[in-house]
Amino acid sequence: MSQAPRQPFEDHADIFIVDAGITLGPGVKLPIRSTILCREGRAAIVSPVAFDDTQARPIDALATVDWLIAPNLYHHLFLTDAKKRWPAARIAAPRGLEKKQPSLTFDAWLEDGSPWPELFETIPIEGVPTIGEHILRHHASKTLLTTDLIFHVLEAPNFATWLMLGAVSGTLGRCAPSR
Repeated sequence: MSQAPRQPFEDHADIFIVDAGITLGPGVKLPIRSTILCREGRAAIVSPVAFDDTQARPIDALATVDWLIAPNLYHHLFLTDAKKRWPAARIAAPRGLEKKQPSLTFDAWLEDGSPWPELFETIPIEGVPTIGEHILRHHASKTLLTTDLIFHVLEAPNFATWLMLGAVSGTLGRCAPSR
């Protein structure tokens, strides 16, 4: 179940997170998170989740959403819905996502650098081109957003999730990169 936006750090009023969940394939239940980075009344949403009105209203009250960021080739499942909710927002993603989302227009490629360098920098992770992973470093909070580079899921709600995160990826119960 999705939550309302919350601040993960008391001393940084410019970063918010929204936690949600997703079910993949044969019942694999994963936690997912969207991060909202704000600056001077504007915002970038990294890895949009399926925002409902309860989650979107506080975001709209905080800032105008300027950017929707897909940090890799897998964090795009709710990008189309986010673009419908915030039609003026521009989209930044790794090259190749246009093949998975041909109905969207992409305004910036993460391989070319941050679309908003005053707010965050992007760092490509080499070695797994099928994922197109980029980590983001938020300047104000010095936070690294790692998406699929590092997993931190402590418990599996069912056998399918245990199998994927425990046996296959080796990340269940600890903060770790996937095998």
